[in-house]
Amino acid sequence: MYTKIEVIGPQTAAAYLNSNKNNRPVRQRWVGALAAMMERGEFTLTHQGIAFSVDGDLIDGQHRLHAIIQSGKTVQMCVTRGAEPDTYKTIDGGAVRLPSDRSKLVKHER
Repeated sequence: MYTKIEVIGPQTAAAYLNSNKNNRPVRQRWVGALAAMMERGEFTLTHQGIAFSVDGDLIDGQHRLHAIIQSGKTVQMCVTRGAEPDTYKTIDGGAVRLPSDRSKLVKHER
């Protein structure tokens, strides 16, 4: 498995979504929120990005890719390839980060 930073625009995002076979349903509200962040220039490069299995299937990042298309923006994102197919079992399985959780993180910024 390896990860590299890629510049992803709407055309590449659409091509990557062609490999989206077994993901959960798209949450349009989350896509809209991500797209708005991209439009405002607030979307930043983090360790979270998109991931493809060893079979080439998209297993993480469909909402980020849909947001790129909706916003019409090009962003940098980590792209992981070669993940084991059952990796999805541990991706995004935790609780949603609430605004109060985020405010605690801001207090610890340097």
